Amino acid sequence: MTTAWIAAFIALWAFVVVLALLVLGTLRRLVPVIERSEEVIASAAKRLAIGGLPPGTTVPPFTGDEIGGAKFTELDLRGSTTIVLFLGSGCRACEHLVRDLELKQAPEVGARLVVVSGSPAEARLLASSADVTVLVDEERELARAFESAVAPHAFVIDEYGVVVSSGVPSDWNDVQHLGSTTGGGDRRPNIAAAALRW
Repeated sequence: MTTAWIAAFIALWAFVVVLALLVLGTLRRLVPVIERSEEVIASAAKRLAIGGLPPGTTVPPFTGDEIGGAKFTELDLRGSTTIVLFLGSGCRACEHLVRDLELKQAPEVGARLVVVSGSPAEARLLASSADVTVLVDEERELARAFESAVAPHAFVIDEYGVVVSSGVPSDWNDVQHLGSTTGGGDRRPNIAAAALRW
């Protein structure tokens, strides 16, 4: 091997070593950025997750107190198709849903409707203006029972107390669509509102 080939070989290896050091240095700087990106993505996924009881799950036991003192439990959800609608305070879609209930402009949803409100004052207003039964559950027992962390959040429950489907409705058309996907249900309106401190 000639001296020129040995010099070229050494130069090539020096270039490879320098390039490898540059790549490793860049990767070393990128690792914290990649780790932080993974944390941000995981956090966003948690915030965006709808959650809630999955379809096929029987609603677990819960008890809510009506303003008049009567109890409302998971057994009261049985007998006909029921939509349980969780509403929260400060939610624009929730405000529109509540306003339509207050003004008695909510359309027929094709099932019995139970509304869980994030504001006790709002629930009292619904009870006085929308001719509804109000349940007060300040300890968030209903939200925990349904594993609901978002609002609005609707669950369709069949006549056996099993979750058929769930979704995040933005208006009453979405709620109607949820009710219609169950094949109908009890067509008579039976609206119950529940107060739940978020």
